[in-house]
Amino acid sequence: MYNNITLGLRKRLLAGSTFALLSLSAAPALATDWWMIFGTGDTPNRDLFFADAQSVKATQQHPQNTLLTVVQVFESPNSPNYVSYALELQCPERQLRVNSATAYLRAGATTVLPAPKRWVPVPKSWLERGYDFACAPGKRKSNAMMPMGVGSIDNTQLVAITQQGLFNQLPGNQPIRIESKKSSTEDVMRDLNFLLGAPEKK
Repeated sequence: MYNNITLGLRKRLLAGSTFALLSLSAAPALATDWWMIFGTGDTPNRDLFFADAQSVKATQQHPQNTLLTVVQVFESPNSPNYVSYALELQCPERQLRVNSATAYLRAGATTVLPAPKRWVPVPKSWLERGYDFACAPGKRKSNAMMPMGVGSIDNTQLVAITQQGLFNQLPGNQPIRIESKKSSTEDVMRDLNFLLGAPEKK
């Protein structure tokens, strides 16, 4: 079901993202290869998750581990603009940890979130989609992950493409979704802690 819907939307989404990118002023950017890997929520509280294929690489200290950058873009004006996650994965063991999580607020400030850094089994959520993206790269398209196809873009441009284009192109209900009604950075971390099985702070 998700594969069929994704294929049907792909041309419209890429057209919308390309238009949004061309509307931005040109700026130098590091090489990136963004893929849309997950969507959640209903209008006006949708989130889209993007993974950067260029970020998938072995760690220097532990070459058997794999690094991955995931960006979560929010539709709701009451949420952060986006959150960037630095994940570390142990592919054979299906384990992950969040090395860092940084929220970029709409007012321009940033907040480093207290992400749990212990190793945990990969939960069934957007984190599992990130695991599949990094650990099974040959199955990205068969897993209905969508390459953006707009070249090298930085996080700010990715957010603009999403908020100006993709949220307008996508239907209100996502075909793959988990319950999501985030409204603050505290909610983001509460949900992340819940997914990773961390005890809630009192």
